[in-house]
Amino acid sequence: MNNIRFTEHFSLIEFERSETAKKYKLDNTASPLAKDNLKDLCDNILEPARRRLGMPIIVTSGFRSAEVNRRVGGALNSMHLTGRAADIYCSDNDRLLEILKQMPCYELIVYRYKQSGRINRFHVSYNGGRKGSWFSKYI
Repeated sequence: MNNIRFTEHFSLIEFERSETAKKYKLDNTASPLAKDNLKDLCDNILEPARRRLGMPIIVTSGFRSAEVNRRVGGALNSMHLTGRAADIYCSDNDRLLEILKQMPCYELIVYRYKQSGRINRFHVSYNGGRKGSWFSKYI
């Protein structure tokens, strides 16, 4: 696999990696357009957040092929399909949330544990700098 470095801290391999694709032997290779969108996501959201945070941000889900998206129960119009979204977390999610609120996120979904309210992970997307919605989901 040709591993493209999008920014200092993020590269393609993080966004194409998928346990679901591996389990079912599915191709999860991003198209050229999806790669361009992933670079925009890194340039405008993830890398600036990583620099302000000063610690690693882990990508748990990035690009998803249609079949991978279907198998994980993703939305039919998921921004993961076009490389515009990533699910992420870090060791200081509370601080990361404050940083992400200041970024030009199109979607910012905060996944929280029902019992404690603590943050589990985030879904962030970028759509050319347009701001959309942000909310919490409890898991």
